Amino acid sequence: MLKIVNYTRQTADFYYGLSPRAAQAWAKTAKAYAFLEGRDYVFPEDIKTVFIPIAFHRLLPKEEMSFKTKEEFLKDFLKQFSLPT
Repeated sequence: MLKIVNYTRQTADFYYGLSPRAAQAWAKTAKAYAFLEGRDYVFPEDIKTVFIPIAFHRLLPKEEMSFKTKEEFLKDFLKQFSLPT
């Protein structure tokens, strides 16, 4: 997760990247999602699942796009990174 957060802060794709508090919110949201799924541990899929709701309003791509396109952009962005299995 930190690799992704750091990348968002260094790339030219966004006006600004995810903040440290956004990273904490992402981790807490993934834990909450796992809990709601009846687990006391987080799968990498949980991290991917909650990325869009966490990042959608925090990341502003430099490209002009509609909301649906922004969601697809963020999904494609996340695919660049491998999460542990």
